[in-house]
Amino acid sequence: MCPFSKKTKVCRNYYQGDGLQSDEFNINAYCKSSADIMYFGGIHGISSFFPDSIKEKRTTPKSVLTQLSIFNQIIKPGQEYFGSQVLHKNIEYTSDFLRIIRLKKATELLAGDESNISQVVYQTGFNDPSYFTKCFKKQFGLTPSEYMNRKVK
Repeated sequence: MCPFSKKTKVCRNYYQGDGLQSDEFNINAYCKSSADIMYFGGIHGISSFFPDSIKEKRTTPKSVLTQLSIFNQIIKPGQEYFGSQVLHKNIEYTSDFLRIIRLKKATELLAGDESNISQVVYQTGFNDPSYFTKCFKKQFGLTPSEYMNRKVK
């Protein structure tokens, strides 16, 4: 199901995982009630849809790395790549690697015109703003605020 918002001009897809009875609906099996409730007939019954009651999930999914590839070549722990050992241990245990990726993403978000440090903290998978600031300063030598002020000058 894909409702279009005239206000934001955005189409959002909904699936069975969002609470629909199925991802498959019957052609022409729909109606809209006088109370603006929409009904859709599917292979497992009827779904009712309340467009005014839609609330977006504002959680950032947890990132999980399962393997590392460089130029489509899978890199294994201890393997050398152009004379350097890229991965010292299994990537699932390489939290430093993931943290660096998140922090680099944070710099991209902070460089945007509509950046807000609090939002960037959660968008990049950090749960604690003070821990984010500590990691950011250790990685880049500046706090997120200092980084943002530097980009303005």
